[in-house]
Amino acid sequence: MGIELLEERFQQYRRKYPQNLSELALLGREISGHQQSIRKILRNIPVCAECSTSCCIGIPCDGWFTSLDYFAYRMLYDFPEALKASPGEWRNCSFLSQAGCSLPEDMRPLPCVKVNCSHLNQVLEERGELSEFKKLCEALDDIQTRLWELVGADEE
Repeated sequence: MGIELLEERFQQYRRKYPQNLSELALLGREISGHQQSIRKILRNIPVCAECSTSCCIGIPCDGWFTSLDYFAYRMLYDFPEALKASPGEWRNCSFLSQAGCSLPEDMRPLPCVKVNCSHLNQVLEERGELSEFKKLCEALDDIQTRLWELVGADEE
């Protein structure tokens, strides 16, 4: 689903359910906090930077945004500008720039954050951080369920 369509749906939702915006913002802040904790765990692990099959390459052009995490994203940030490294890389995520992901580190689409890579999991296990990483991912899953209850029913 394109970013423009997600934005249109977000604006419609805001107009239709203004009473839900404070809870949506709260969920966005919770996502942000968990993603910041995940970044602290992953900050000094070079696995992703050294990977030859980066998760950001060859994924949908508009990234992995769903309505749920896009709505939460928009409660904290303005409309995301899609950046293309070059027209020749049309299969890559639109938010993948030469410097990496152009989206804020604390509010990326949930599938981008909840990495399920065996190499990364092995490194986290060796460092004793796999359990904490998985707990944070489970907390994001719980928030996603709450987002579905708040937003998802309207998306059918």
